[in-house]
Amino acid sequence: DAHLFTPGPALQWKQMDNRNDEFWGHQTFIGENPPLEAVIAYHLKKPVAGLALRIVGNGRTVRDVEIPAAKNAAGIQMACWDQRVAPIEADSTASTGFGGRGGGGRGGRAGPPAVPGIPIPVPSAGYLPNNPCDDGSGGGGRGGFGGFGGGGTAGPYVAPGAYTVQLVAGGSVLDSKPLTIVGDPAVRLASGDRRKYDDVANDLHELQRRAMEAQAALNQLNREVTAAAPKVRDGASIPANVKSDFEAFTKAFDDVKKKFGAGAAPGAGGRGGGGGRGGAPMDPDNVLGRITQAKTGVLAFWETPSPAIMRQYNEAKAMLPRAIADANGIITRANTLSQALKAQGITLTVPATIK
Repeated sequence: DAHLFTPGPALQWKQMDNRNDEFWGHQTFIGENPPLEAVIAYHLKKPVAGLALRIVGNGRTVRDVEIPAAKNAAGIQMACWDQRVAPIEADSTASTGFGGRGGGGRGGRAGPPAVPGIPIPVPSAGYLPNNPCDDGSGGGGRGGFGGFGGGGTAGPYVAPGAYTVQLVAGGSVLDSKPLTIVGDPAVRLASGDRRKYDDVANDLHELQRRAMEAQAALNQLNREVTAAAPKVRDGASIPANVKSDFEAFTKAFDDVKKKFGAGAAPGAGGRGGGGGRGGAPMDPDNVLGRITQAKTGVLAFWETPSPAIMRQYNEAKAMLPRAIADANGIITRANTLSQALKAQGITLTVPATIK
């Protein structure tokens, strides 16, 4: 009912933008870039419930990639893996400065408008009308289908080498085939340097995941505190000591929120974890912002991390445990405050402490 075709080697090629983009010229390209993704073909006799791709390397699951409904149909289908580990699922209520799911797709981007007398550029494989990495939703790939760059919540690239791609459904492996990822020969990294690069990139990705979990918890608490504030402030029967305790708590909470860019409205930009381009300067106490900045700097280049990047990395890594301890301290304090508010008929739901 389901069969995987053996995929060809996938090239993990380094993207460069070293031309003066203010002067486009005729943009007459001679050839196409290879896909940025590993393109995986399979055949289905009929749709299969819960169909997905699983990438396995060194005996462990590297990535699960959902196969969208448009690709779960009888016939030969193609899906793609962006050669990255899983992105971080962002809190939709956060002002992170880098949006939602990482590694978003490219297939839905429109081509350039036609200009009389100017040839239309030859599109790359990701822009073709029959782009195999388009998930059929009209918006490009989803969490593993395509993706530019490496900032935000996208996962780091895996190391070149031998992998196994599995077609799975309901926990069962329907078929599996070997997959080879070939490194770009222009990337001059010795094996030890590549391992160091991968270790730093993956550690930053995990640090960012923990910081964003803390941000989500503080965003949840912020919504509760914001809803309770007018009830406490305007409640004629609320004792003065409860009001003063609440006010002192909110001031302390404001200091902790800044460490994770929490509490801002979605899309507010500069306060968030990444600090949107053109926004306000990043708060140096914002540990999530500093981690994201260091991660973006590492993923932007396949090179041995510079001393400046390593300094950013080590400083942010040292900041995170202290910031999480402060966040858990404010959550513990909120639990005590919630009991006092409950006696006054005000509900304050407090999230669990951050692991």
